[in-house]
Amino acid sequence: MAPEISHPFLANDSVIFTRATLEKASHLAFIIRQYEEAFGQMVNLNKSELSYSRNVPSPRQIML
Repeated sequence: MAPEISHPFLANDSVIFTRATLEKASHLAFIIRQYEEAFGQMVNLNKSELSYSRNVPSPRQIML
């Protein structure tokens, strides 16, 4: 089942899906840094959000 999207997105919003593992989280952080360097734009992590499937245990969510 797809996650519910609770608000309208702007043209520059992105949604990224991945598995909830440390390896995938590290890879996603690497991709964000590459994006910032390539385009000279900073991703505002204060305006960013992580959402987890209900199948991801709380200890793992805290770890990521």
